[in-house]
Amino acid sequence: MAANDRISLEEAAITDTAQSVAASLAQAAQPGPVPTATGASPIDAAAASVAGAVVAHVAASAADLAPRSAEGLAKSRAALAEMKAQDNANASAINTVPVELI
Repeated sequence: MAANDRISLEEAAITDTAQSVAASLAQAAQPGPVPTATGASPIDAAAASVAGAVVAHVAASAADLAPRSAEGLAKSRAALAEMKAQDNANASAINTVPVELI
């Protein structure tokens, strides 16, 4: 590979993908509606109990997911910056190799 054949990082595409994933996680972290049981039968009482448990689990899952959106985006940005820095370092190192060895 010649010195001019550098690997190109598609920074915009990487950033767009990371932002899309972060947005999806943020949306997934929003708790949705849970049906409620109406009525006075024993089945309705059991359904209401289950609905209460579901609400608790949905809230816990939403709380668990909520910070992952920003964390994932920050990690993606940090990884991209690290890759760019390493690419620049590699490009500089390649330039020190004598032409007859390339």
